[in-house]
Amino acid sequence: MATCYTETPSNMADITQYIISDKSSCVREIIMAEKCFFYDTCAFRKHANLKHPESLLEFLKRKNGIVVITRTIIMELASVSQSLNIEYVDYIKKMHQAGLKILVIYEEDIFDVLGQCFNSNAQINKYLDVAIKVAKSAVGTISSVYKSDIQLRNDIMSDNNTDSTLFTRFFNIVRNSKESGDNLGEEMIAICIHMLSNIPESYNYKYIVMTEDKGAIKLINKIWKNICDYSLKNTVTAVTTVVLGQKIYQENLITTKAQVEEIVSAGITGGRVTIVASEEYDLEPQEKTMVCGEVANKIMVPNAIRIYY
Repeated sequence: MATCYTETPSNMADITQYIISDKSSCVREIIMAEKCFFYDTCAFRKHANLKHPESLLEFLKRKNGIVVITRTIIMELASVSQSLNIEYVDYIKKMHQAGLKILVIYEEDIFDVLGQCFNSNAQINKYLDVAIKVAKSAVGTISSVYKSDIQLRNDIMSDNNTDSTLFTRFFNIVRNSKESGDNLGEEMIAICIHMLSNIPESYNYKYIVMTEDKGAIKLINKIWKNICDYSLKNTVTAVTTVVLGQKIYQENLITTKAQVEEIVSAGITGGRVTIVASEEYDLEPQEKTMVCGEVANKIMVPNAIRIYY
């Protein structure tokens, strides 16, 4: 049975007071932010179930970061009941109470962000074309839309399309085509951060994707390499919860093994976690599976382990 998706959950009003969704405000916040932490669905679900998320939220705040949740991620979070689970609402409330700004944005609003920095619609539309080419998978919802909607594909691939509604057309059609089990949320985030990386910035790694999905990390790495090849800028990266746990410990926001292990083991079944990391004498990063307590111990020993994801 097909899953039904909605861009506006039935209980959206429960989070309205905690989020920023006005387009002009979202545009301003993205441009002014030092860090934009984009949530994907799996990371949001994991963090929403943390018993003590305070150290994570303080870490994001210390980075002068804002939290960005795209409409496709909202659709995925509300996919089961057409509403946001109570723990999701509570987590958004906790982020707000911690002093974080939470943006809930339509992906097409990135056009307006770019419009603050570039005068040419044709140039902005070309940024969309390039981002789609890099981010879309060989199979998936975006590829299906490309195959079925020839006019849309031709409009996007045009070298001189000045249509200011192209972003809205594309993202609306893709969201309406979403299917259960696809990786649309991750691809949409990748497209957005690839386009945003065209903006001249004074901050490295401004756009950070929080994810647990190894495929998403490989996609963000692909995005990063493409951006570096053409602009020599380090603008995007991705972090898993285990990586965040190590960084939070290194900044002394948590100090005990129990606190580290709580973050490392969040959402884990079976007590073991698979990471890509390098230990003291490793010549290169390796995939390793360890019990969560062992990972916590290694995190607490200086230079014992570097966790990549």
